[in-house]
Amino acid sequence: MGKKRHSKSVQHGVSRDSTKPSKHDDFVNLYRSDNASDAVDMTTLDRGSQKKRFFTILFTAVVGLSVVAASLGYLAFSKNRLTVSPGEVTLTIEADKTVASGDQLDLDIHYTNSSAAGISKGAIELVVPAGFYFVSSDPVPADGTENHWDISDVPAGAEGTIHLTGQVVGQVGDIKDFTALLTYTPVNFSSDFQTSANTSVTVGESIMKLDVSVPEQVRSGEELSYVFTITNAAALPLVNAKAVMTYPAGFQVASADPKATQGNATWLFEQIDPNATTTVTVKGTMSAEADAEQEFILQTGIEEANGFLNLQAEDRHTVKVINPELSLTMTAPRSAQAGGEVQYDITVSNPSKIAITDITLAIEFSGNAVTGNATTLDPIAELKPGDETSLTYTAVVKDPLPESASAITATLSVDSAQVTGSDAEFSETVEVVTTLQGTLEVTAEGRYFSDDLSRLGSGPLPPTVGKTTSYVIRWSVTAGGAAMSDVMVQTTLPDGTSFVESADDAISFDAATNIVSWSLEKMEAGSIQAGSFTVSVTPTKSDVNKLMALTNETVATATDANSGESVQAQDNKVTTNLANDPGAEDDGIVVE
Repeated sequence: MGKKRHSKSVQHGVSRDSTKPSKHDDFVNLYRSDNASDAVDMTTLDRGSQKKRFFTILFTAVVGLSVVAASLGYLAFSKNRLTVSPGEVTLTIEADKTVASGDQLDLDIHYTNSSAAGISKGAIELVVPAGFYFVSSDPVPADGTENHWDISDVPAGAEGTIHLTGQVVGQVGDIKDFTALLTYTPVNFSSDFQTSANTSVTVGESIMKLDVSVPEQVRSGEELSYVFTITNAAALPLVNAKAVMTYPAGFQVASADPKATQGNATWLFEQIDPNATTTVTVKGTMSAEADAEQEFILQTGIEEANGFLNLQAEDRHTVKVINPELSLTMTAPRSAQAGGEVQYDITVSNPSKIAITDITLAIEFSGNAVTGNATTLDPIAELKPGDETSLTYTAVVKDPLPESASAITATLSVDSAQVTGSDAEFSETVEVVTTLQGTLEVTAEGRYFSDDLSRLGSGPLPPTVGKTTSYVIRWSVTAGGAAMSDVMVQTTLPDGTSFVESADDAISFDAATNIVSWSLEKMEAGSIQAGSFTVSVTPTKSDVNKLMALTNETVATATDANSGESVQAQDNKVTTNLANDPGAEDDGIVVE
């Protein structure tokens, strides 16, 4: 210690002490050959080789310095914690797992810087699904956007939250995916880093509530009201709510309130406020030809910008179409005569599937041939489905018949009825035609004297045993109301009575059958024909104190010109009791 170090000057690597061999000499000797002629003189190397060695040394120095600088930078950066390791900057999205379609959805995008280095700048971008509509956020998004937020100067250990409010529209069961992406730059660093987060929300139900009112059954032809109400149960307005109706084939639309915006089956509502309702009433009728069951289909939803209907609610309603029917039958005689009666037997049945009440039937008569041209029958309180009831009405035919009256046409119809408490109309009618027959009358009487008391007969009066007395039998035929053809009047003569003669060639006697006949080809309506013939009796003791029969019953038949049917008339026996003879004072009892 205390000794001073002696410095030596070195020039070109050679010591100033020349007495000792230098390293230079050793280097030279290394390259020298024992053979002088083969030696390489290293001391005389060219300048180019020296320049190359210089650049090699320089490059090596630069690389070395770079490595050192990088190492120092790394050590300095590590010492100050300026790197951001994965997981030190985090991003999360929080939202309810389910949301009602059309309802409000709140999302919280939360970012945290857990590193020791601050974030100089960054941006958060939210990727939203179809059917999500931005409402507001805190903080507000960058200008002109609804899903981009710029953040800056986030110190180490700091955090922040973006609260976003929107509306979700979708069909029940839809899954809506939200993805947030954070791009950031740490302080004193030029590279960007990214982290992301996502969450899913399921559409659990719809806040578009649908209520439909429509009758379960309706009569064909009866007005039907289909009423539907849309309620917005959300905290946000419903925008572009849409309702689309599909009518059954048998429904005829009469009116809608409010009117449809497209055709007669589509309604578009620009906005339905929270907790507000909108009601549509459609009126129309079912045709009589409609099927027994008719289905109405109503779909409501939100119309997207591309026109797609994001279905929210659907209602299918089947309406039974009831065709109330009354089956009417009525029978009456095929023909009737003046002054006679026509009995109408009526049956009313309900073949439909609904009760019909307060049924009143009416009968109208044409031809002016009955007393009263119309009548209303006693009401029927109720006819349940499948029930029937019977009624009877009797009409009196006028006498005499009106001119040109040839038939009675009776028409039965439903005057009034009710179905489900409302008036119902029934077009069912039934018609019965009763032909008016002309009346055929015949009279037969015995006469001994004429009306002027001149004698017509001969022999004793009263008739006497063993003596012959003759009488004139007078026939009279009347065609009332209609012309008659093929008129035939006949009687049989009893035993003990003999046919004498007839002045009318139309009256004949058949001895084999004892029948007297009078044939008339035609009689005009209202005409009277008269004919007569003579008979005689010869009483025996067994006839004493008795009346003797001159003819049996007289029967007249003819064909009615109106009906084409056969009509008939009859009169009693003619006896020796000449009640209508003005000159016969006795009762015609046989004496001895």
